[in-house]
Amino acid sequence: MILMLADGSDPWAMAVYRELCLRGEAVSVISPANLLADAPLNFTVTSQSTLNRGTLMISGSSVPLTDLTGVFCRMPFPIQVDVEDLTPQDWDYVKKETSAAWLALLDALPCPIVNRPVPGGRPTLISGQPSLLAVAERLGLSVPPSYCTTDVDDAIRHFIAWGGRAYVKPLGQTHPGSFLHGEEGPLRIREWMATAALSLQHVPAGHLLSVYVVGGTVTATVMASDTSSGGSTSPEVVTSMKIARCAEFASAMGLDFAECLIVLQSDGGVSCLDVSGSPNFWRCSLDVQRHVVAHVATYLSEERSLPLHDSPVGADSRSHTR
Repeated sequence: MILMLADGSDPWAMAVYRELCLRGEAVSVISPANLLADAPLNFTVTSQSTLNRGTLMISGSSVPLTDLTGVFCRMPFPIQVDVEDLTPQDWDYVKKETSAAWLALLDALPCPIVNRPVPGGRPTLISGQPSLLAVAERLGLSVPPSYCTTDVDDAIRHFIAWGGRAYVKPLGQTHPGSFLHGEEGPLRIREWMATAALSLQHVPAGHLLSVYVVGGTVTATVMASDTSSGGSTSPEVVTSMKIARCAEFASAMGLDFAECLIVLQSDGGVSCLDVSGSPNFWRCSLDVQRHVVAHVATYLSEERSLPLHDSPVGADSRSHTR
């Protein structure tokens, strides 16, 4: 069985669910808010076994954890469970305990977890993260300078100083940010900063691309329609080796499903603006959506060798030894 932990309004999750159903796969969708009511857990983890001895209740039926062939995890942590008639303190306790239990389970399961969550969450910005900057350098990717601020006028000054072009992302946002250019930039910056601090990143001249990665493989590349970059590089000159670096970067972050935003510079270099584990669904065409969804469905349902899959060297997003 394939388990999907996602809200019914998640377009990626619902598209993958439909694809799996069309293939005849056994699949169940559980909303994160209803985990306590719809998916009670009972499991133990021992050092003598790579498999979990436990069960998961789904729709009133007991499902052995060993029957899970894949999990599509699209829920935020800490989990916002829906529990009635609790004081704020009790609700906070339930939220933390539920999140801890599911973090432990998803870390221990040997089947593919897309994307396997980590305690504390993953960085939402590449710049300012020494470990990620080191990965980018190793892969030959440059990371343009960025600036975080809570001051609107300060943000607009940086936007203008960078030629009226910037990649903008509210701090803490998990899905990709937006490329701003021209007169709309200051207006959008003011709108966003009414509710959140912003990260602004310089965008070098060149072509802005979204690269979709599934299971360590680049599955689609989409050129942004609003770059206005002034660059002269054509996407056709990009070698497969350069694009493959995006897949390596996503894998280094423990992401099986990701969107990498890169700039193909006129001098042949590649700059990386962002690597997000919450790819944007609406920025790509229907054909690209179907292509990406098909790869996610295949990745979740394909058979694997357990000894290889559960190896302690980072198989399927496990970025540490157990």
